[in-house]
Amino acid sequence: MGWFRQIWNEFSIVSSANSSRNYATPNFLLLTFLKSALTMIQCNENLFLIGQVKNISGISIRTIRYYESLGLIESSQRTQGGFRQFSAEVFARLSFIKRAQALGLSLQEIGEILQVYDGGKLPCDDIQRKLKQKIEYINKQIDDLVELRGELRGLISDWHSVTTKPKEIICPNIQK
Repeated sequence: MGWFRQIWNEFSIVSSANSSRNYATPNFLLLTFLKSALTMIQCNENLFLIGQVKNISGISIRTIRYYESLGLIESSQRTQGGFRQFSAEVFARLSFIKRAQALGLSLQEIGEILQVYDGGKLPCDDIQRKLKQKIEYINKQIDDLVELRGELRGLISDWHSVTTKPKEIICPNIQK
């Protein structure tokens, strides 16, 4: 976060040098925006407010709060106003959570993996085991779908148009 300080100092130099210049220049506007951003996070350079985490990670505030409620991430502390503050580590955790979800892991499984990590161990072997289980599950789903497809093809090939409404049967083609 030292680069924030550097920009802050450069802003101070540029703004004092530009005291008689046009304030609508792109550089001045950018530096003004950065000054505002820096003022918002000056309370602690190493912590991010939840809105900043949202903007940087692209994950909604609601989801961040949900992950926190599940114990997948945790806020480092709160401001005097009660706003959550997160350390920079939260970005690695959020990135991991999203990648693990994309690989088909549930939030419960991700929580188990993060517990191993938080316990000081590398969870790669646990992840590999869980991914192998996912492959087995996917293979079972594929087998079930192939079987279902065969059953559906059989039903359709033996399909008979029914013109009269039978009693107590909704569709005789599938209720044989």
